[in-house]
Amino acid sequence: MEELTALSHEDLEIEGPPGLLPDLSQWGIEEYEKGVCIDTPDNRRTLRQNKAKWSPVFDHRGMPTGYIQAITAEMYSMAQALSKSNLLTDPYDPNSDYLSGIVLLMAPDATELTPTWVLQATRTFIRQEQERAELGPDAGLHQSRQKAQPSRCLRRKADGTRCWGWCIGTSEMNGMCRIHASKANGVALFGLNAQQVARNRAMSASPNMIEVLEEIAHTSTSDAARVAAANSLLDRAGVRGGIEVDNKLEVHVVPAGETVKERLEALAKGARDVEALKRRLEEGPEEDIVDAEVVEDGDPA
Repeated sequence: MEELTALSHEDLEIEGPPGLLPDLSQWGIEEYEKGVCIDTPDNRRTLRQNKAKWSPVFDHRGMPTGYIQAITAEMYSMAQALSKSNLLTDPYDPNSDYLSGIVLLMAPDATELTPTWVLQATRTFIRQEQERAELGPDAGLHQSRQKAQPSRCLRRKADGTRCWGWCIGTSEMNGMCRIHASKANGVALFGLNAQQVARNRAMSASPNMIEVLEEIAHTSTSDAARVAAANSLLDRAGVRGGIEVDNKLEVHVVPAGETVKERLEALAKGARDVEALKRRLEEGPEEDIVDAEVVEDGDPA
């Protein structure tokens, strides 16, 4: 704690406009600087409960300081707007549409701020429209899946801000990006099955889940829960506990005399059985005896 408090405010490299930094004292967090607090599991949990994210704070030398800076949804939205302001039809309205067509391709920093597939789809749409204009409506051109130019997703988030994703312009997207269109239609798009979508969501959520396990391991009042969380973290880190192997070998020694005796008795019994069988064969089958009554000669009564 002494090392942390020894830093001056000027040493911290704090990102974001000062006017958007939240007052952490309202959330019950002891602030070191506005929007900055000590990196502890309790503070992380409080930030998460208030739907805020955080980022590590470094000093002017690029070294970690042990502090974290809170990032609210408003700050994230403003950062997105500032980073993509050159792509908006109204740079001062973060919920305005993206530029499209030739205007998008000619926009400053379009290649750095726009996904490659959006630029490619825009060029494809422009080329198809030029072919239709040159050949006419009766040219019999192959019908493209792309009905419109790539545009900004129409869906809004829970905080009222508009999604920053791109819609490719096909009919099944309904003006939404891939994520929102998948949720609205209840099916996976672009060849992703339900299992792959779930796997991608699990991978995206894994950093937060690791933080939950870390928090349980440090703050839980149940020893069993702390041990289980610690073992789970170690297991995912590839550190496995030792396995007890019992190398005890039991040897039962039988005297040679007993073994020889048992074998001789078995041979003798076999010889007696053979002799008995021979005698039965030599004597032949026994004659059948029929019960009869003896009648003596004499006059009949």
